[in-house]
Amino acid sequence: MKSSPNLRTPSPPPDGPASTEDLREALGREQKMRMAAESRLSTTSQEVEELSVSLFEQANEMVATERRARAKLEERVETLEKRDKDKLRRLDRLEGAVGRIERVRSLLGEMNAKDEGVREAAEQKRASQP
Repeated sequence: MKSSPNLRTPSPPPDGPASTEDLREALGREQKMRMAAESRLSTTSQEVEELSVSLFEQANEMVATERRARAKLEERVETLEKRDKDKLRRLDRLEGAVGRIERVRSLLGEMNAKDEGVREAAEQKRASQP
């Protein structure tokens, strides 16, 4: 069995006043030990409180940093989407212009073919005239 310094096996007191003195000494030791334990508990509780405050401050800072980063990314996405829409509008205009150019080329090709046919007919007519 282990012995504890504060839990001694009481020896039979030789007389009444001596046992009272032993009890007072034991009570004094117990009170000192209790005060030391309460002091350690208070210190530990204060440290836990400080660590909790520090932890929450760090967590709040991390959340704030993440929110700022997310807002920046959302702004970047919005800018890129706007650019994309602008490019699509320009592409639509260019495709429309290319379509008009192709129609004009087609019409010009038809007109050139008709003109060539008219020239050939005119040349044949001149060639057949004396």
